[in-house]
Amino acid sequence: MSSLSPHAAEGPIYALFVLSLAAALTASTTFAAAPEKTVGSFASIDPAQVKLGGEMGRRIDLTVHKNLLMIEVENQFLKPFRQKRSRLFDYIGLGKLIDATVSFAYYTRNPKVIELKDRLVKELIATQLDDGYIGTFPAGARIRDVFDEHEIAYNIYALAACRT
Repeated sequence: MSSLSPHAAEGPIYALFVLSLAAALTASTTFAAAPEKTVGSFASIDPAQVKLGGEMGRRIDLTVHKNLLMIEVENQFLKPFRQKRSRLFDYIGLGKLIDATVSFAYYTRNPKVIELKDRLVKELIATQLDDGYIGTFPAGARIRDVFDEHEIAYNIYALAACRT
């Protein structure tokens, strides 16, 4: 069975894929807001002024309300960062979830999404060790697996992306 089949649509990785796709679609929309600044024939506006309607808007709303806000973040995303027991090839994707949640919080201004974003950021920062490590692997196994490095890099990226 193909990994892209509808039967593969489960688990945190698929949830992150859907969230990332919706966030990317949000960033590539047309808009009708008054421009703040014009450079040549391009206008710069605050992305918070962009509201997508039609089928795409409906799908973003569904993603926020029926996916993002339904994810069980405690065990699927936060627990591995607290326990630091990951093994080779383990990947959580908390940074990707935070990045998508930041985009959705900014786009929707939904208090529940903003609360989730704030919680994820706070909980991730709380797992950072005194030596700066902000991943899921135990001492002695850190920074050896490409997934650990990717996880750390995306966590840093997501924390830097917080803007609401």
